[in-house]
Amino acid sequence: LIANFGLETNLKKEEIKDLKTFNQQVINLFSPNNSWIDWTDNSRLRYAITLFDLNEWMARELRKRLNENRKLVLSGQYQSLQEEVRKEFEKLHHDYDNDSNFGNNPIGQINWEKRINERLIALGEFCKTCEF
Repeated sequence: LIANFGLETNLKKEEIKDLKTFNQQVINLFSPNNSWIDWTDNSRLRYAITLFDLNEWMARELRKRLNENRKLVLSGQYQSLQEEVRKEFEKLHHDYDNDSNFGNNPIGQINWEKRINERLIALGEFCKTCEF
């Protein structure tokens, strides 16, 4: 399994100064051309989907913090927010890998799917594409 995920941000001052939220400025990316997933192995597929969901959590958490710290963002000093969220993501990713044995432990996998889903629901207002 090679799954290439990332975030893309567009925080150019001239483009964000009049925005009400920064939800459209942070994009959760999956790069299929730089990834390889054995689609026939259900545990690998679930693991990859959960990693994408965890990356979506990171995108929503960053959107939330950008929205909460508008003055900091508009001043161009938002890197600390990105770093905080990235560190939290790395800790969650590490814990997920350990608890689920990289998706091979079904009970750990299910527990983490629930945990990540709960986090996504809690950050629903920071979903880029959700309709409310």
